[in-house]
Amino acid sequence: MPDKRGPAPQFEALFADHASSVLRRVNLKTGASHEIGEPGLFSAVSRVGKHLLTERLLAPFRYRVAWQDFARSVELRDAQGRVQRELGRIKLKQGVPVDGVVTGPREFWASPGADAAIWLLCQGASSQGDRPFLDRFTLADGQATRLFQSGTEAYERPVTVLEAAGARILTSRESFAEPPNLQLRSGAQLAERRALTQTADPTPQLREIRRERVRFKRADGVELSFWLYLPRGYQITANAEAIIDKAVEPGVSERGKMVVGGHSYGAFMTAKLLAHTRLFRAGIARSGAYNRSLTPFGF
Repeated sequence: MPDKRGPAPQFEALFADHASSVLRRVNLKTGASHEIGEPGLFSAVSRVGKHLLTERLLAPFRYRVAWQDFARSVELRDAQGRVQRELGRIKLKQGVPVDGVVTGPREFWASPGADAAIWLLCQGASSQGDRPFLDRFTLADGQATRLFQSGTEAYERPVTVLEAAGARILTSRESFAEPPNLQLRSGAQLAERRALTQTADPTPQLREIRRERVRFKRADGVELSFWLYLPRGYQITANAEAIIDKAVEPGVSERGKMVVGGHSYGAFMTAKLLAHTRLFRAGIARSGAYNRSLTPFGF
């Protein structure tokens, strides 16, 4: 790993050397094979009609993410491995939250049949929230057609295309009131929807919980805020004593009967509060970073 003086070029060169590969065509009848195209940092390859769809890692490489999250160039190649054109680039997945996705294109699929097409899946960020969509690129004319986009009443993302023409696709649909379930989309403009799974909401009582942002100032004037989750029927209330005082003030919470929780550094905070104060009755510490010797340059 690089030290504080910056990245070590030899490590990047070593990675590029070990990760390089070359495409090879194999005759399944005779077993004979030969290389096609130039070597590259290929991470994926699939057939699309008489062409090849490849994904190739792009420099500069990053030390904070695994190679699977490096930027990639998606290219269309002929049967001899020669690049016909670049279809798009998938961004470096650095600084993206856990379970989050990069902006712009994030996945390409290929249809292997005679009616060759490439499928592009994007997150579809908009002022109305994320609205994932699916586009179909026809190689014959290079035109893109929008086949599906999630509506605003629920979050619905394409999972896979079930046939080359795109007449049927599989999606996952969810909303604030319903858990994710698989859907079959078909018909004109894929408007027909049939639920394939019927997973019930495991905690329907949580649907009535309201979340409100409470803002206040500490005794020394520092502004603080926290999210307050309220059961049905309660009004608005609200980092350690300041939060407790604010939550107790309107009568929503009772001093001495509160629980503190957190993940990673938040779990470390939870352990410290439980060990050094008597403010909380219990704590929930998930995947905690407790060994501070492992993070000498962190907070």
